[in-house]
Amino acid sequence: GTSAEKLGVNIEYCMVLPRHVLQSVEIPAVDQVRASDDYGPSSRFWQWRLGRSSIFASALALAPSKDGFYTTHVQPGGSQGLFIEASPELQSLVSTMTTGPVLVADGIGYSNKELIMRSCTEDGLVLRPSKAMTAMDFSLIEEAFGRTTVDFPRRSEVWGTYSHVGSDWWFHVLAADLQEPVELKLSDVLRMAPASEPVRHWGDAAMLAYSISPLDFRLQNLRIFKFGPGGDPTMDVVSLPMKGRLNFDLFHYARVYPNGWAILGELSKWVPTSPDRVVSISWDQTSVAVTVKGSQGEVVRITFANVSGANTVVESRSCQIGPSLRCTVHTCGAAPVKH
Repeated sequence: GTSAEKLGVNIEYCMVLPRHVLQSVEIPAVDQVRASDDYGPSSRFWQWRLGRSSIFASALALAPSKDGFYTTHVQPGGSQGLFIEASPELQSLVSTMTTGPVLVADGIGYSNKELIMRSCTEDGLVLRPSKAMTAMDFSLIEEAFGRTTVDFPRRSEVWGTYSHVGSDWWFHVLAADLQEPVELKLSDVLRMAPASEPVRHWGDAAMLAYSISPLDFRLQNLRIFKFGPGGDPTMDVVSLPMKGRLNFDLFHYARVYPNGWAILGELSKWVPTSPDRVVSISWDQTSVAVTVKGSQGEVVRITFANVSGANTVVESRSCQIGPSLRCTVHTCGAAPVKH
């Protein structure tokens, strides 16, 4: 570990025991640990389930890494023979939400570029949330003391995390393989923030939950749910039906500013408001401005929603990254600014 630290090389622990992971707190070069089993034909239906093991890694400030995956359904040849991946989208999403490396393991000529780009910028920087996605508290309580009767790997997976930029927060929730209907309460979502953060009391302000089809990301499939202001966050609920194996939904939560605007973010990405993309936010009585970063020449498309009227208005605006590797996009028809 000492040599790696001197040379600026990071270390990932792979397939280690818990005592080795605990020892890593004395080895600064170790910044990630494998939280999943090996990826392969016999484990492809459950290997992605690392929401619980990620709790341990995240508590030790380690990125819980997932093993590599295929981005297309069929991958002929290779050590696994004719490999069928039932849900490349779920594999990609989980890998991105770990905050560790996204390990694309495709054979030459068998990569799905569009799916790969949901995880990163044009120059390959992974767009991560602020912390690793982990199983939500209420789902663990329900599993331990509630009506849940199925065992691993036949169990519901409800995980959550957040993106934090300045004083702004967005929450991200994955619901996969639901074995029974789930009531996703706003109070449980807000509880994912650190205990000291005022955002836990955002139930006093208006908020949006929104979801877009994880299979095609088309804007016409965008669903928006409005909560508050002044509502009871234990009663503000998104109801999720039981789903079959490998079916999943990804929900995001955003605050509504006093002017009625909410930032939905870069909806073509798994993490639409990643702090690796969003630099700063400003707003006034009528509009919102978002400054983002990326590679020069990259075009970034940000979607907003306005809920101040009787109907929700959705607006997408684009800007192109300039020489300073920044650009700013505005609502209300203001021209984008290249930096």
